[in-house]
Amino acid sequence: MLNPALLQHALSVTSVDRLIFSTDYPFQRPTREEIDSFLNHFSSDTERQQFSSANAAFLYGIDLQTSISLEDAAEGDAEGVASPFAEAAALALPGRQP
Repeated sequence: MLNPALLQHALSVTSVDRLIFSTDYPFQRPTREEIDSFLNHFSSDTERQQFSSANAAFLYGIDLQTSISLEDAAEGDAEGVASPFAEAAALALPGRQP
């Protein structure tokens, strides 16, 4: 699922700005520790940010400065936030579980 060898191969043929983080939810449910371990294979915080959110935000035209907070999404407080997003947001927050 989160295979560092496949990540390195992808990075050998393209750049980080062409990659987007995803999982096969709900069939695969990586833990926060698995996600953190995988993201640590990037060489910088900037690359981690690009891969984990900035590239997708750019692709879909989302302004990360004005979108809902992870805390709101995890609590389900944001209008229109579906439950898979709430669960993913809860996993993204340190010490939180869905």
